[in-house]
Amino acid sequence: GRRRLCLRRRSFYKREDVEFQAMEKIQQALEKARQARQMRTPSAARSSRVSSRKDDYPVSEIQYSETRIETPPETLLEKHRVVRGATHNELLDTFRVLRTRVLQRLEAANYTTLGIVSANKGDGKTVTAINLAVSFAMNVAKTVLLVDADLRSPRIHQYFGLKASPGLQDYLLADVPLSSCLVHPNIDRLVILPAGAPLPASSEVLSSPKMVDLAK
Repeated sequence: GRRRLCLRRRSFYKREDVEFQAMEKIQQALEKARQARQMRTPSAARSSRVSSRKDDYPVSEIQYSETRIETPPETLLEKHRVVRGATHNELLDTFRVLRTRVLQRLEAANYTTLGIVSANKGDGKTVTAINLAVSFAMNVAKTVLLVDADLRSPRIHQYFGLKASPGLQDYLLADVPLSSCLVHPNIDRLVILPAGAPLPASSEVLSSPKMVDLAK
């Protein structure tokens, strides 16, 4: 059966130029790893890459009856360097490689939840979390819940042109049904849980039993 991956993002406000630099660093690191792997086992690396792409972009079999559906403009996705709307295949290939490496580690540890965090502002956590979620969702065997857990400065909804509320905060504090908070951005197998309105004191909320249950 399908396994749902849950990606949580916690972050601060970021400048687009710094995010671009972060993306460049990720791309360079993955390219070096790919080249090193091909030098060691070139035939295995090529086979793995072909196999990984074979499951991308299949026809969706999921029908969303309760989750609201909102389709973001392709121009907005391109502006924020979201791989689904990217015009450059190089960016998409970068996150395919990253997806493969992350999935291997998650499956080896039997984990289904991944957190994208950093100690510094402007490290590109938002765009990394989004693009990983989208690339995971391209795999026919996975469904993905992308959660914006940065209650202090939520941003994921902006990248898709969505309203921040209702979202995670409303679910945790106001008992709004989870189904009312979820959004399907018309990307197969991907559902987004926005953060809701900014919440300065968010640590206690994120450590609540209700949040722990959701993360499971």
